[in-house]
Amino acid sequence: MGIVFVDGMPLSPFVRQELAGISVNERGERVQFHSDGGLRVLVSEDGPHEAGRFLDDAPEGGILIVSARSQLAPGSALRALLASAQLPSRRIALFCTHAWSPDDAALVSSLGVQCYSMVEISREGLTDMTDAVMAFVRQWPAFLLVIDLDVLDPAFAPGLAGPVPGGLSSRELLYIAQRLRLIKTLAGVEVIARVDVADTATAGILARLLAELR
Repeated sequence: MGIVFVDGMPLSPFVRQELAGISVNERGERVQFHSDGGLRVLVSEDGPHEAGRFLDDAPEGGILIVSARSQLAPGSALRALLASAQLPSRRIALFCTHAWSPDDAALVSSLGVQCYSMVEISREGLTDMTDAVMAFVRQWPAFLLVIDLDVLDPAFAPGLAGPVPGGLSSRELLYIAQRLRLIKTLAGVEVIARVDVADTATAGILARLLAELR
């Protein structure tokens, strides 16, 4: 496995310690998914960057987004892919979404995108909802996992830009990562993390998440 950091993101001592022994590329070079049978993980501050490249490598693949927000706003990279028909709505799914207005919900519904929201997680339980998500993504021959750390509740990640209350605990996010990592068709991961390097709590969560994905 290799980890690629883009956007000039500084690596805190906590991240460096957790990633000891793992190939880390801080230059942000091209990520080739499953080029040697290993998982590639990209970390960015304003992604997702890799969706289009992933679909070039896996034209029939799908994208699972674990984020507080839908990432489908007009002008976004994923919205452009949907509009171009390169990414049919049946090959994208949202998990743990909880920061959206009625207009956002209507947009997701109109696009026909599968969504597993925090409301459903609260009602059905995280284990059952993760089971449902895993069953859904297994229909794709390969998938890209996009995790935005904004999915965490600010109580667990105080250093995030644009925090959204009502999110996951750090333990819950790690549980989701552990479960999804077991799926053999997972081809790559992009972690979106706008983290203040001085915030040791949030940097520690990022480091632990990357370690779980190794």
